[in-house]
Amino acid sequence: MKKINYKKYMTGLLAAAFCYAGAMFAADNPFESAENEIYNGRFTSEKVDLRLEQSENKETGDRFFVGDLRINGISHLVLARGANGALIGTMGEIENQADGKKEFSNGASFRFMFQKQENGKYLLQIGENEASQVLTKQTFPKLETFYRGKGNTNLYVALYPKADDPRVYTGAVGFKGKSIPFTSAVSAGVLQGAMSFSDKTTNSFIIESNTESNKNSLVFITGAFKDELVIPTGGKEPTEGTKSWTVELNDKVSLNMIGVKKGTFMMGSPANEVGRESDETQHKVTLTKGFWLGECEVTQEQYEAVMGTNPSHFKGGNLPVEQVSYEDALAFCRRLTEKERAAGRLSNQYEYTLPTEAQWEYACRAGTTTALNNGTDNNFDEVAWYGSNGSGGNAGGVTHPVRDKKPNAWGFYDMHGNVWEWCLDWYGAYPTTAETDPTGASTGSGRVIRGGSWWNVPSCCRSADRLNIAPGDRNSNVGFRVCLSYSSNP
Repeated sequence: MKKINYKKYMTGLLAAAFCYAGAMFAADNPFESAENEIYNGRFTSEKVDLRLEQSENKETGDRFFVGDLRINGISHLVLARGANGALIGTMGEIENQADGKKEFSNGASFRFMFQKQENGKYLLQIGENEASQVLTKQTFPKLETFYRGKGNTNLYVALYPKADDPRVYTGAVGFKGKSIPFTSAVSAGVLQGAMSFSDKTTNSFIIESNTESNKNSLVFITGAFKDELVIPTGGKEPTEGTKSWTVELNDKVSLNMIGVKKGTFMMGSPANEVGRESDETQHKVTLTKGFWLGECEVTQEQYEAVMGTNPSHFKGGNLPVEQVSYEDALAFCRRLTEKERAAGRLSNQYEYTLPTEAQWEYACRAGTTTALNNGTDNNFDEVAWYGSNGSGGNAGGVTHPVRDKKPNAWGFYDMHGNVWEWCLDWYGAYPTTAETDPTGASTGSGRVIRGGSWWNVPSCCRSADRLNIAPGDRNSNVGFRVCLSYSSNP
């Protein structure tokens, strides 16, 4: 007996159904549209995977359900009609004939009944003597964001629904190093589509919900290749401390981003904090959207992978990039955004940019209220490379590799010392009242830098300390950290 391959036969399933339907079913009493939704979709148990979709014989007008029933990995063709609130039909293994038609293997087929129960589950009964199976309907997610495969093939899928038909999607698949456009549609509980290559060849693929327990992900299948798709952005707020986004800058260099959920904190410093400056007025700040921030300062190898140059005074691939102006830092972010969008790996909903001053301090503190993010007011050596207005301090007058010091509770390194970090904001005085999603002064002459550096005394490395310099300045103690946030111009 020749077993039909599921992925090959799904595309021909409806055509096969038309051959059978006229002989098997009468055309009267088709299901009402409300009942169609009950039995359209994907239904699973530990051993059974059933996909059903209502169809119509265009020649006769007959409406019926057609689908695929997989039992222990073996596919069966399913044809059924509604009767007394249930689906009654025929199923069987199928094989291809020489004339291109599909028939039940050896003419064998089985009757089955499929019915929704009061508890919301579905009962599947095959034949008269087979044990019943209780199935659960799987909800196929609304797809409108970016997905990334766990496999080593650098698989990416970006899905954008068409406004005129929510079942149809267009987008791009980043597959084996190429960005490939596709069109697809949700059918029988899965998303089916075709990738169009530059040589005019196509590969069909399907995307389905992952039915493994506790797996909130999708599964991408094309030919013999299979990969699990995870959702690093969109749909839900990120969780602090989770490395929820990794950007592959080239074959050897990547950039890790950590998710920070929305929240409220006290920005600035209390009046009795040692080293406090007058511009650190303490006030409540609420951030209403989550964001992602670089695990560490942008390194020289990361900067060179995106920009093709390395302007740093102190050379070393894992040292923070420095001697970059505010405009240089934003140019890096813009180029990274353009690159990832062009590759189909980033939707217009998000952009790489610099953090606002409030986002920076919120991520730096990681829930602490002390001068430093290690929960102390004076243990600088644990978390910071600092100086003494020059060559003193523990830094020895140079920058140091990122991640050498202890990270904060959310996993961020080098928020204190090493190099100052550019923020988006124009510098301005803090208010005395609470703020929501602040973005700094509306204009000014200096952009904010935060965190202190290898040159500066320890007090400049505190969580609340602020400084501002001209946007065009380039210094060997100023770098930046990348933020991934909701786009200001989607």
